[in-house]
Amino acid sequence: MDDDVLDDLVRIVRRCERAANTLDAEPIASACARLRKEAEDIAKASSGGLLGYHSTVYTEGLRPRGPGDYFDTEWGGERVSSAGTRGGPWVIYDYEALMTEIRERAGGVDVKVLDDAAETVREIFGDCRDELLPTIDALLAIKDDDAIKKVRAEVASLKPYYTERELFEAMIAGKEFGTRDRRAAAEGIRTPPHLKVILYVASILSCQNGVRELAKQAQYLVRYLQKTRKMKGKTVAKVDGKIFIGHGRSRVWKDLKDFLQDRLKLQWDEFNRDPTAGLSTKERLEGMLDEACFAFIIMTAEDERADQTKHARANVIHEVGLFQGRLGFKRAIVLLEQGCEEFSNIVGLGQIRFPPGDVASKFEDIRLVLEREGLL
Repeated sequence: MDDDVLDDLVRIVRRCERAANTLDAEPIASACARLRKEAEDIAKASSGGLLGYHSTVYTEGLRPRGPGDYFDTEWGGERVSSAGTRGGPWVIYDYEALMTEIRERAGGVDVKVLDDAAETVREIFGDCRDELLPTIDALLAIKDDDAIKKVRAEVASLKPYYTERELFEAMIAGKEFGTRDRRAAAEGIRTPPHLKVILYVASILSCQNGVRELAKQAQYLVRYLQKTRKMKGKTVAKVDGKIFIGHGRSRVWKDLKDFLQDRLKLQWDEFNRDPTAGLSTKERLEGMLDEACFAFIIMTAEDERADQTKHARANVIHEVGLFQGRLGFKRAIVLLEQGCEEFSNIVGLGQIRFPPGDVASKFEDIRLVLEREGLL
C-alpha cells in the first residue's frame, strides 16, 4: 500500500499543477489580461453608482471622468439621457451593449474558450479531491494522526473557485447604500457592466487557487509520509527529480531549457548550471545522476573527422552512456541533430531527430515522451 499511496498523491499533485498552469498559458492568460485592462479603463468613465440604473451610467463617449464630472447618486441624474443622445456629461448605457463593447475593445475575446478552460480546471479539482479524501481516510484507518486529520479538514473545506456573485458580495459586505432616487432604490443593487467583466476574469482565475491549494495539501502529505512513516513510492523519485540536459557547444539546448522551464514548468539541470569549483567532473556527474529523473542528451554535429563525418563531442557521448545506464533507455532520450553521426549504443534506441539548429520543431514529440513517462 505504501507505494500506491505515495504514487497516487504524486499524481494528484502533478495533475493539479498542470491544470493550474493551463490558465497561465495562451490564449487564456492574454485574453484575461486584455478583458481586465479594458474593463478597468471603462471604469474610469463610471458614475460609481451601484443602485439600479445608476450602475449603467457612464460619461458620454466613455471618456475618463474629468475634475468637474460628478454624478449625484443621492438624487440621481437629472441630466442623464439614453445612450446615443445628448443632454449632459452622463449617459445611461445598455447593459449588454456595454459588455459587448468591452469584449470588442479587448480584441473580440471568445468567452466560451475561457469558460471551457475554467470548467476543465474545476472538473480536475473535483476528480482529484474525490481521489484524495479516500486516500487520506485509508491512512487514518491504519493509524490515527492529528496532522493528517488537519490536512483532511483543509481539503474538505476547499472551494474549487469563487463565482462572480460571491466576489461581488464580498466586495460590498458591510457597506450601506442609500438614495432618494426612487427608481434606483426600487431596482436595487446591481453590478456595473465594467465591474461584471472584472469579476468574471477574477472568477475564471480563481479556479487556479483551488487546484493549487489541493496540490499543496497533497504535496505536504507526500513529504509528511516520507518522513514519519518512511514510505517510498515506486515513482516518487522519478517524478520529483530534475530533467538533465546534456549538450555540446551548440546553443540549441537553451531552447529546450526554456521549453521545459517556461512552458512545462519542469525543473532542469545541466553540467555548468551550478558552480563546480572544488568538484571533480566525476563528482559533479554523480550528483546530477542522483538528482535526475529524466535526461535529454543533445547530440549536435560539432567534431569533424578525417572521413568528413560529423560527430557529437566526446563528453556528450559519455553522458549518453551514463544516463542510459542509470535511468534506462526510456528515460534517457537522445536528441540527434540531422547531419550528426549516431554511434552504436543508440542505433535503434530511443532518439528524436531534429533539423539542424531547430530542436523547437520537436517540442511536441518531447512533450509526449514526458507525458508517457508520467512527468506531465
